[in-house]
Amino acid sequence: MFLPPLNPQLGLRRQLKTIVFRIPTRESPQKPAPPMHDPASTWNTLKDILPGTDNTVATRVSENEKRVLNVFGAPHFALLPRPEPHRSPSPYEYFCTVNESASHVEQPRLSVTKLLTDAWCELQTFYDVFAGLPSARSARLSSGTRHHENLEKQAHPRVDARRVEKQIESAAQKHAPEAVEVLFGTPMAAQLASQWSEHVTMRLVEMADTCELREIHVHGFLDLARGSLVTDAAHVRAAVLVNGVVDLVRVDASNHTQREPWLEEGLLLVDLSCAIPRAKATMTALSKDHFVHVYDVKTRQNDTIPAQRSVLDAARRQCMFYSRFLADLARDSNYAYQSWLENGRRRRVEPDAPLGTGNATELLLRHFETLALDYLRLARGTDLGFDDFDNSHTHRQKQNVDGPEHASRYTLSDFVSAAQFREMLAALYGQDSPFLELDVTPLFSAWKRPLTLRYFAARAGQTCNILEAVVPGSVGVEYHNMHTRRLLKRMHFALDGATLTAAVQHAASFWNGTRLPTATDDMKRCVYCLYKNRCPVKNRATEKVGERIYRLCESQDGACENLHGA
Repeated sequence: MFLPPLNPQLGLRRQLKTIVFRIPTRESPQKPAPPMHDPASTWNTLKDILPGTDNTVATRVSENEKRVLNVFGAPHFALLPRPEPHRSPSPYEYFCTVNESASHVEQPRLSVTKLLTDAWCELQTFYDVFAGLPSARSARLSSGTRHHENLEKQAHPRVDARRVEKQIESAAQKHAPEAVEVLFGTPMAAQLASQWSEHVTMRLVEMADTCELREIHVHGFLDLARGSLVTDAAHVRAAVLVNGVVDLVRVDASNHTQREPWLEEGLLLVDLSCAIPRAKATMTALSKDHFVHVYDVKTRQNDTIPAQRSVLDAARRQCMFYSRFLADLARDSNYAYQSWLENGRRRRVEPDAPLGTGNATELLLRHFETLALDYLRLARGTDLGFDDFDNSHTHRQKQNVDGPEHASRYTLSDFVSAAQFREMLAALYGQDSPFLELDVTPLFSAWKRPLTLRYFAARAGQTCNILEAVVPGSVGVEYHNMHTRRLLKRMHFALDGATLTAAVQHAASFWNGTRLPTATDDMKRCVYCLYKNRCPVKNRATEKVGERIYRLCESQDGACENLHGA
């Protein structure tokens, strides 16, 4: 062993010391986790750091916000995400898969208003889609709907629908409940038949006399991948159906072409096989110096007009979509016919399935003057005069493709007798109505050709073609006070093909998810937004608040001791 030398002054040898220590074999305890974030307790600190922060108490995540966060796998304390483009599912895929509106899941489609994604705030629209929310129906919207209905009744008076419904309900009570289900068939088939007959066929035929109509149904097909509208029948099945209702269509005319009233055997009945060609000839004559103008009617609570530029631009684009859809349906009767058929298929209605005889009776009572002669044609097996429809029946008879369920006996007598029907007709139109002079007994025997949605598609396709020669003119928006019913202002816009093309591409890229949704730059619009507490734009400053808190704590002696685990 080595010994240190002696200290010569002391004469002593230095003594050695042995130090013993133990190395721990177990791990040191982990540092304590930092405390969970408590929005309410840290709010005062946040206000000191961010003086501009909204002076409200932090709230819990809402159910709608939670849905969006769950879709994108984000924690519930996070801000709502703005996912990168091309993420699956796309907004349209999700809209048609998870939606509180079962109709859009069962019958995937869009509306023209859904194409106006940035009318208010596109980011809000995006979150609405991924929250699975249907379009909200407010009391204000209901009031606006009533105003539209009043305008429609003034322009197109009809027999009171409630009186017809009472007659039908009374007749239905005479049948067993299980029989009533068969007699009224598929509700959607009856709804489309009613809409297409009244809001397409009848309105367009009347337009040749009045040069004006209200509430006409139109549609188009949008190719989301290409960002363009489909205009040929061969490609509509691969595109997205877009439905719309035009509030007002007017043919601008200073001189109306006079035409003879439609009479049949001295009765005030419309023979569509004659009326449609005659109406087209009238509109073709007018087309030399007249144009089709499309308007949308907006209702207001007071006498003010929207000041937001995005709202006004959206209204203009909305009318451009309507004008384009109407022009596409008008240019070719075969395309229009095929597209109406495809519209029905998208709504899960088989075009050649017979309409319930209860539904057929109700439609006839509502629109006797327009449908009676066509009903008789179908019952007798007479052609309508529209080759695409007439030939399809001949082909189906030869190929026997209808099947036994479609070949069964079809007659209105399954629902009411001829005598009962005449009583219902008299109750609605009066005992002296000339309608009672028409012999409708063939309708209560076996029909040669049953009433189907294909018939209504054929007449709708024909009547759309009435406007073939009339060039689309301007589009416009009318603002009405819904309470006083006063017209506040009528705004006109020129049709702009470039604007419409850009609008189509903009809407398609939103719904197919190939671009990020944009947010409004007007924070006043955030007041009533369902996502304002978690919006990444409105709360953009909070994305850096953690770093600011850290720096603030670090600058204070011992303020961050717990956060550092010291």
